[in-house]
Amino acid sequence: MYAPHRRHVAQIIGALLSVALFVFAAAHAAARDAAPSRPSTCVRIVVQRGDTLWSLAKRYAVPGSSLPQKVSAIRSANGLPTATLRPGQTLLVPISSEHDAVALRQPASAYSTSEEAR
Repeated sequence: MYAPHRRHVAQIIGALLSVALFVFAAAHAAARDAAPSRPSTCVRIVVQRGDTLWSLAKRYAVPGSSLPQKVSAIRSANGLPTATLRPGQTLLVPISSEHDAVALRQPASAYSTSEEAR
């Protein structure tokens, strides 16, 4: 007596699971496509005494951007396993296309713009 009812419920549950899986896959694909692309321009800098990842992030970040994300981007661009910097060390600092050139306030000999193929 209940067998047709159970089969109908099982079909509905299967259909709902299929729809949920489709929605999840579509949302995942949309989030992946909307992720910000990696900047293709970097500023090559020479670490000065007293420079920290945080101070470099503040110097080269677009106003209003996330400083922790900028620190992470600098570490990633240079393969830094720790936050320790040494004076004289050369680093690549990723900048966005929106980057304001005013942020590049340091001696011209200390940095140069480098286009990196990504």
